[in-house]
Amino acid sequence: MVEMARRNELSGIFLEQDSSAVAVRAVSSALRGEMFTPLKLRQPLPAMLGAMSRLSKRITLYMVSKFSCSLGIDIGDVVKINSTLASRWVVEKYPPKEYNAVLVGAPSGAVAHLASLLRAPFLTQHFLIGIRHPRLDPDDVHAIVGYGLGAAKALSTGNGDLEVIVHYDPVHDRFLSSCMNTVRIKLAGLTRAYREFIEKNLSPEGTIFFLNVEYSWRQLAVEERIHVQIGGLGGISDEEYLYGSEEIDRWLESLGSKHRGGWILEDYSVEEMPESEWGTYPGLGEELREFAGDNGYRFVEIRARRPEDISVLVAELYLSRTKRDRWFFDNFTSINPTFNLETGTIPVWLPFNCRDSYEFAERFLKERRELLGPNATIYYTLTPNFIVTPDQVEARAWRRLFSSYGKPVPVAVNESIFPVDALHFYSFEKQLKALSKKLDKRNTRISASDVLDYLKRNKLLG
Repeated sequence: MVEMARRNELSGIFLEQDSSAVAVRAVSSALRGEMFTPLKLRQPLPAMLGAMSRLSKRITLYMVSKFSCSLGIDIGDVVKINSTLASRWVVEKYPPKEYNAVLVGAPSGAVAHLASLLRAPFLTQHFLIGIRHPRLDPDDVHAIVGYGLGAAKALSTGNGDLEVIVHYDPVHDRFLSSCMNTVRIKLAGLTRAYREFIEKNLSPEGTIFFLNVEYSWRQLAVEERIHVQIGGLGGISDEEYLYGSEEIDRWLESLGSKHRGGWILEDYSVEEMPESEWGTYPGLGEELREFAGDNGYRFVEIRARRPEDISVLVAELYLSRTKRDRWFFDNFTSINPTFNLETGTIPVWLPFNCRDSYEFAERFLKERRELLGPNATIYYTLTPNFIVTPDQVEARAWRRLFSSYGKPVPVAVNESIFPVDALHFYSFEKQLKALSKKLDKRNTRISASDVLDYLKRNKLLG
């Protein structure tokens, strides 16, 4: 009864489709030797979604919006949330056993791959809460952020160990903004649940890796630990989100929106802060380092300028353990580390489907052209966000890029309807399972010492 009550308490509080939650859930699946299921869909829903996608993008968007707006919690429920609840949600995902390493800090698909490669749990610093509000114009920044700030202030009360960010992105998350606030919390210190989990499950003299991603964003300062972030990582800068640009104005006009000139709220000052979704908030690392020293653990800080920098580390570690004939450029929350471990397919995680991720992939491939085998297969996927944004790269352009370096094989990418493919997440898991059965098994893994040696050689230690 106690266990059931605990699960009920944790159920539905955090958005399990968010990038940080997906990283935790994907690592949990990998540690259990299971293929990861990003989004559980019961029959006959997949067939219905497939039929809708073929019939009408407008119907698909309507149904996706209805489903998305049903997620999240009511604003009155935020008083239940604190750092204890958040960190318990994470540690209860992992099987209790002795681990040789544990990863803590900023989440990403690359970190999920790294933790899985190490067979180590990942304890995230970030959590996303979806808070429903009445349907609004997606450009009504005052009303939407107003609802978010009400939740943020309620969250912050009595929770001095949390950083709270109202994350409003009227471009990439446009279809969601009209009905839901996304409010992210970050742990400002090492929680009791994380301490106890490490003490019980990390082997003596084990290694604690701390992921310190220094990626920043100009945010609106509301209170000491309450900020508003307009926009997010992609091909649009923070300045453009705040003050507008000709490209964004043209895009808004094409949508029939009358909004122009950015989404800044003049009542607040602008501060450079760790980016909401990917940037590490200070405090946790310092307490973790001290905790490691007090308990005889080895502490290793991995410092990255941007989240995709960790993708380079992961790819290089895979290269040291597997053949270079199979690569997988996965994307945002479309990841499945178990597939890569079992097949030895080298993962290169991309934050999103936009210009900056495309440019990263282009640089990565150009710099490593000689590393790709003569008959290299490049699998790739693209996460749909159900709206064509100004910074989005078309699916066929991605295919052309990968075809310049090997045989491109799309996984759950439907070019004719991208990015409005409601069936993607179901197809992604299904197609990876089929590929996993088809490809030979390689059972890839590394040790904490392997990671440390690589970081020392490449001068990447924090």
